[in-house]
Amino acid sequence: MQPKPSPLYLTGINQHSSTETIQYCTYVQPIEYNQLMGSSEISDTLAPHTAMRLPTTSVGPYYYLQNFETVVSWVLSRNRDLLLSQEVDILEEFPTLPLESRALLVRMMMRKPTVFRASKLCYDEIGPAEKAVQPLCARGWVEPDGLLDLTQLFALLTRQELVAAFAGLLPGNGRKRDWLAELQPRFSQAQRFSEWYGASNDHVYSLLRMPLCDLLRLMFFGNLYQDWSEFILIDLGIFRYETVEFTDVSRAFRTRRDIEDTLQLHRCREHLDTAEAVSGIVDELLHIETDNAWIARRR
Repeated sequence: MQPKPSPLYLTGINQHSSTETIQYCTYVQPIEYNQLMGSSEISDTLAPHTAMRLPTTSVGPYYYLQNFETVVSWVLSRNRDLLLSQEVDILEEFPTLPLESRALLVRMMMRKPTVFRASKLCYDEIGPAEKAVQPLCARGWVEPDGLLDLTQLFALLTRQELVAAFAGLLPGNGRKRDWLAELQPRFSQAQRFSEWYGASNDHVYSLLRMPLCDLLRLMFFGNLYQDWSEFILIDLGIFRYETVEFTDVSRAFRTRRDIEDTLQLHRCREHLDTAEAVSGIVDELLHIETDNAWIARRR
């Protein structure tokens, strides 16, 4: 069973002061907030409230990009010391990309797969995906025509396209999952999309830096169960959020080791959800030695 996502939202520097602030949803209980952030310094200042619904408001066409750039700016200003130098360079380079390219990258990040057909990347505010993706390929964010295993290929192609791609090997009717099971023993090696289906006029692009994007989410939200779609609750005014002071001692992650330990805990949770052997997961947990009280409680 998945843990209940924490309704925590962070912001950057307050526009009207130099104080670092944190926003939290009004239905968060004080003890939940302190457990998440590993700090008890503001427990007496927070009080439970009932969530308040507000009138829906419109958002701009690049709202998702603005939210992502807020996260990047916040992490760089607050947790730069926890990032590797290469990660800092990549994040600082991001704003130099063309607007449409940055927007396309965030659109791709917000979707579940990491491999996309250009024909499916259709956004009015971005325009032609083939043009917007080129700077992303040049800067190492996206790989064109990368290697795909058979499962990834089946997720991209329609039944009709699969029959054409594997001419003579598949019947005209049947279920994709049955076809996949039948073909997997014969096609165990990954190939490029252009090799799998050379007759297609479409192009395929793969995201390359999802671990870094996940790292941003972890450092911002304090977990990996919340994703970029959480921001829409704020953008549309569905909930009211309060702002309280957020000092250095409130940081959940103090060292890079804290981050690595938290990522390992998340992997253990994923293994448990997929019904892997509990004994192996317990052994992995026992090897996590931390002096971070917040991480220790989560273990």
